[in-house]
Amino acid sequence: MMGETRVDGMSDFWQVVSGGRAESTRQRLERHDRRMSRLYRLLALPLIVGGLIIMLVPNLNTWWNDRTLTHEAHAVETLPQDGVGRQVRAARDYNKRMVGRQYQIGEVLNPDGTRDADFTEDTTYQGLLDSDASGTMGALRIPAIGVDLPIRHGTGPDSLDNGLGHVHGTSLPVGGTDTRTVISGHTNVAGKTLFTRLDELKKDQTFVISVYGRELHYRIVSIEIIDPSDVNALKIVAGKDLASLLTCTDTANSRRLLVTGERYTPRTNEPQDVDGRTGLAGAAGIGAVTLAVGLPPVRMTHRRRRIVRHTTDPYRPVE
Repeated sequence: MMGETRVDGMSDFWQVVSGGRAESTRQRLERHDRRMSRLYRLLALPLIVGGLIIMLVPNLNTWWNDRTLTHEAHAVETLPQDGVGRQVRAARDYNKRMVGRQYQIGEVLNPDGTRDADFTEDTTYQGLLDSDASGTMGALRIPAIGVDLPIRHGTGPDSLDNGLGHVHGTSLPVGGTDTRTVISGHTNVAGKTLFTRLDELKKDQTFVISVYGRELHYRIVSIEIIDPSDVNALKIVAGKDLASLLTCTDTANSRRLLVTGERYTPRTNEPQDVDGRTGLAGAAGIGAVTLAVGLPPVRMTHRRRRIVRHTTDPYRPVE
């Protein structure tokens, strides 16, 4: 009996001592966890924000530039309609005179060796569809790749650095039988999308040319790679109402991508092409913001295994 009392008494003693020590250890570990959690949050936030800045700033710059050009394109559609009919009739007359007389298409080589792609001295050309001081004549919208850009006279730097250019020597973009307008744009330009995604287009997809608010709808009928000197691929096709989109391709830009659409009349409630990449980009942006906002408050616990000591002392309970 005395032995049992002694063991029970010692057992109570070790339980008190062990329990107090375990509680103290637990509280110490919790304090350590809280400190580490705060430290992790402080370290994680700048890293996440910095990563998002590196990832998003170039895209935001491109988005802003594209948005600015899109605004310019839409501004053409809201211009006063005074004289629009006269402008369109003059453009159609110009196109009729061009049939069978496409002697020069695109830039010309001057006697001094310089190239003229703006055709500023061709006052007749510059005066047609002249909607504003920048030479904007219309706008091109390609729903499948998110293009919505202004079209300007000529294919010089002023036009191609700030949207798209109409290739001189091709029909003006007012439609009609025996016409083929050619619209040119740069690809892979830093900070601007322009025609970079033109190679994603497929046959039967559509694009729209808008001039003074009048929309001309085209369905893609051919996609081909041509040589820069192949002007025959840009000429009018008898009996057709065509529009071609032209940009550089290949690594050294030694070839040209030519996407041609034929004009058609869209049906009521016709399904529209959708730019899938825009949806993915939006989802990625939302996800990135959610990640940045949501991660810092998360409690990051630092678990430590409790060290268990074993003893042969008959009066001390095994932990």
